[in-house]
Amino acid sequence: PQGDEVALSDDESPGTSALRLRSLRELYDPTYVSESWINQPVALIPLAKSWIAAHTPGVKLAITEYNWGNDAGLSSTLAQAEVLAIFGREGVDVATRWVAPELGTRMLDAFRLYLNYDGAGAQIGGESVRATTSDLNRVTSYAVRGDGARLFVLLFNQSTAAQTVNVTVNGGLSGNLSLYRFDGTQSLGPAGTITPSGSTFAATLPARSATLAVGTRAASPVDSPEVVTTEPLFHGARPSPFRGSTFFAFELPRREPISLDIFDAS
Repeated sequence: PQGDEVALSDDESPGTSALRLRSLRELYDPTYVSESWINQPVALIPLAKSWIAAHTPGVKLAITEYNWGNDAGLSSTLAQAEVLAIFGREGVDVATRWVAPELGTRMLDAFRLYLNYDGAGAQIGGESVRATTSDLNRVTSYAVRGDGARLFVLLFNQSTAAQTVNVTVNGGLSGNLSLYRFDGTQSLGPAGTITPSGSTFAATLPARSATLAVGTRAASPVDSPEVVTTEPLFHGARPSPFRGSTFFAFELPRREPISLDIFDAS
């Protein structure tokens, strides 16, 4: 990011903290105008992917030596945690921060959220699915479908006040969700449980916090190999709408060649 004092900085003043978190949108949002000397939309990841598709199809995408602030700050740590969620959702293949966090600093929580959220080695991994919140301007959301029926939902409250939001996850939820969180008053640790209703759950999130909800996806025909169909079934794209990439599922009554036509309607 090119905003003043956003990268490689200990500045945690209100203005810089807010700018640091807003500037994450430069990675993906074509409607966000960079609040820097660039002064125009960037949407860096879709832009880089369009170059790859046009000139070097099949080449992987790496974002190296990125930085959204130094190791001690809360907004820097929150930005780093959300950067990793964005990289996953947008399909970045390799990303390397400048530099590795110092031991004992707040910044380690941004990485533990993905690599050791329960203190016993549990990690987030899988495919991105769609998640939305009732207040997109203050609370951003990301979901990952893991092995089996495991589901991870990441919530980032960027505002300076606690927020209560409804979160909706594509595909539905089953059973309680276990919460893990860091904020301005506590490092990463357990934060209780909540009970969803169908595809939705309500959560109250502390100011400037990152929350991980871990639970189980509801069963669906796509996840149940024992389901046998008597006619071709198409289950649609997930996530949809999407940025960069998506996946879809279909069922056939018997093994045979098929023809699939895909159209870009944008």
